[in-house]
Amino acid sequence: MRRRGGARAFQATGFRLMRTNLTGGFRFAIKRLRLRGGTAPFAELQDLDIETRLVAHDLEAVARPQVPRRLYAYSVEMYLATVDGGRGQAARLEETRSPKPLVDSYPLRRRRRHHRPPPRHPHAIAELPMSLELISFKLCPFVQRSVVTLLYKQVPFEITYIDLASPPEWFLAISPFGKVPALRLDDGSALFESAIINEYIDDITPPQLNPADPLKRARNRSWIQFGEQCIVDQYQLTVAKNEDDFEAVHTRARNNLDKVEAILGEGPWFNGRDFSLVDAAYAPIFMRYALIKPMDDVMSASRYPRLNAWATALLDLPAVRRSVVEDFDRLFAEYVRKSSPYAADRLLTASAA
Repeated sequence: MRRRGGARAFQATGFRLMRTNLTGGFRFAIKRLRLRGGTAPFAELQDLDIETRLVAHDLEAVARPQVPRRLYAYSVEMYLATVDGGRGQAARLEETRSPKPLVDSYPLRRRRRHHRPPPRHPHAIAELPMSLELISFKLCPFVQRSVVTLLYKQVPFEITYIDLASPPEWFLAISPFGKVPALRLDDGSALFESAIINEYIDDITPPQLNPADPLKRARNRSWIQFGEQCIVDQYQLTVAKNEDDFEAVHTRARNNLDKVEAILGEGPWFNGRDFSLVDAAYAPIFMRYALIKPMDDVMSASRYPRLNAWATALLDLPAVRRSVVEDFDRLFAEYVRKSSPYAADRLLTASAA
């Protein structure tokens, strides 16, 4: 059968070859696979100037950009020669069928990018080379930062709760400060400090939550560090023993929240449309202020509109809602009542207290 440019087409089992560059002077590319009882259009040869011999033991080795991995290998021996003074070409093709058959017919007109695996969903479960065990106690806001990060990225992990009043010896061996969280790996190594743990989690699991830009990433780290002071403010509010202590902490907490309000953009997250480790760092603060809001609206919407919009988006996130134990509200109220009757009277509703 005559083709344009004087090329001849030959029948054989397998696929149709069109032209592209390949070593040895033979120009071709896979166009499509169409099985008809084991036979399909095979080759369309063009622009052959010299005798060429090509032996291909694997279809992927011959035309890797166009052939999906589902096609099994053939051994094909091709002898090509110019005839008719360059006006036409002839070819003799011998093929030896592999013991493995071709799979179902597959359209190959699409570009290579369609054969690549789909990009990982932002919430796809990461494949880890080791298991992660987070050490915590049930009310720790710093541990919650790491739990939010793990849940948002859908990273498998285990969590072990300990009594910080009487910590086990193995915990003191892996946490020099004797504080939670600590992250223990199955190879015996361990990390401590929530900001460090979160960055490690982000480094080993896609997708990256830290910004790629160095300045933006450093700015994020700065505000994560500032968020630790906001957590301390909230904690000291719940353990204040008297009115003077309570009012002093209350004023400081609001002043620090003012600073965060001033640098926030349009949202919904700290970095705009991209969720980041900063969001995970502030979620525990917003959750605890929401619990005491009926009695003391520390983070009022009139004074902090952007903080409240950010808090609403975070508290609606499944990774944040699931980052605490089921009876968190009750345990939080019990802790405040036990720590400071005065703070409990100022912060907790009658039903909670």
